[in-house]
Amino acid sequence: SSVKDTNDGSVEYKGKTIPLIKLKNILQVSPEAKSSMKEIIVTEFKDREIGIEISKIKSQHEIVVKPIAKSLKPSNIFSGATILGNGEVVLILEIGTIINEGEKQWR
Repeated sequence: SSVKDTNDGSVEYKGKTIPLIKLKNILQVSPEAKSSMKEIIVTEFKDREIGIEISKIKSQHEIVVKPIAKSLKPSNIFSGATILGNGEVVLILEIGTIINEGEKQWR
């Protein structure tokens, strides 16, 4: 489905206005070059739909999530890690924490 940015911290999705979280703000990363194209993941959390703006979807994999030792976790934003077929280690985001942090953007 098509998603339309309303430029007020929300997006139009399937005829409804849903809140939008900018992942770059939560992860505190520098914005990449401005682009008119955005990728938005729409997810349901606690019976409501929420959009999460990302830079791009690189690929999709079925994975086994391995826990991260608390002493190595930089924050609760990451729930675990996995090793891809090419040997690359990838951190797994904790959607609940992302949404809770994102709610602070809306206040």
